[in-house]
Amino acid sequence: MLASLIMIAANLVDAQTNHRFVIDIPFDFIVAGRTLPAGSYAVERLDPTKPNVLMIKNADNRTMRVFLTQRIGGDDPKSRTSTLVFRQHGRAYYLFQVWVSDDMNGSQLLLADEISRPDRRSNNSTLVRVKTNSEGP
Repeated sequence: MLASLIMIAANLVDAQTNHRFVIDIPFDFIVAGRTLPAGSYAVERLDPTKPNVLMIKNADNRTMRVFLTQRIGGDDPKSRTSTLVFRQHGRAYYLFQVWVSDDMNGSQLLLADEISRPDRRSNNSTLVRVKTNSEGP
């Protein structure tokens, strides 16, 4: 019984350390140069010692992307749920920022290589936020 409790506690700590959350994304989107289909995705850190390396994978574990980010400052984390922010250019949605509940900082992707030059110059983009309904592993 003690071994079972230790394993459960270890899994809970691991989930918290990785800042893992599940989110439903209602549209196709682009991350790290690849288009991913709409659906349910888990977002998490690969290594707790490297907060700038994140992974997104869909519910059936078939589609996965690892990407680098830079940390950005935020506001009060108590009122925030885990959120993905997309930059919409025309019909394309690019993953732009990742915000994890209870974390003061967010993570931002570099989009310069992904967004075509005319889209970058036109500055015709919209931010689209998708929030989690509930936190969970």
